[in-house]
Amino acid sequence: MEMTTRQVDTLLSDHAILDILSRLDSPTNRPPDLSPSIDIPVMSHLVRHRAIDHEFYGSQQTIADALGYKDRETVAASFVRLEKVGWITVRHRGRWNTCAVQLNLNKVPALAKVNEQITPQAGTLAALYKSLVEAPDLNLRRKRLHKNWLNRSLLSAQKILNKCGGDAEWAGRLLEWGLRYSKYHKTFESGSLYRISHIFDRMVDEGRATGGAKCKP
Repeated sequence: MEMTTRQVDTLLSDHAILDILSRLDSPTNRPPDLSPSIDIPVMSHLVRHRAIDHEFYGSQQTIADALGYKDRETVAASFVRLEKVGWITVRHRGRWNTCAVQLNLNKVPALAKVNEQITPQAGTLAALYKSLVEAPDLNLRRKRLHKNWLNRSLLSAQKILNKCGGDAEWAGRLLEWGLRYSKYHKTFESGSLYRISHIFDRMVDEGRATGGAKCKP
């Protein structure tokens, strides 16, 4: 059986990013508590780094320098405001004010067009991967994913589905095979569907070559 033509992912294409940036600039999409001269540029910076389907890692000072702000406190205050309105989630890592930041897909009006493309099957696929990673019979170091992991992984799950032409069963079979293939253990241990989405085409090829996973007819 021949593998079907690979699907081109357009969820976060350059065109989609430009559309999101233009929507961020619209006053109708901005809560009154946010500053158009500070918070929107910070959001735009995060969007350009595609902190939508994965966490963006960077120090507050680095972001301040990139945006021409005087100091990191400006970015820190912006993060507080953006978190308060539910637009971002921030995890602090280390003592140098390095943050792991991700946009909340279902909270930001400018991301509505992207959010509308998330199907129920993406949730099913993400839940399957979570159950596999946390299964006690597998020799993986990571056994538990954080409580918000599922909602924050839906876009990456949808990307994987799109690569499979929307066939959730096929995508699930490939994830199960990849999880048990020692070559991919480190990637799966990361608990990141984002990382898996970036190697998924390679997984398809190797699964086909080794007979480890059935390819879609």
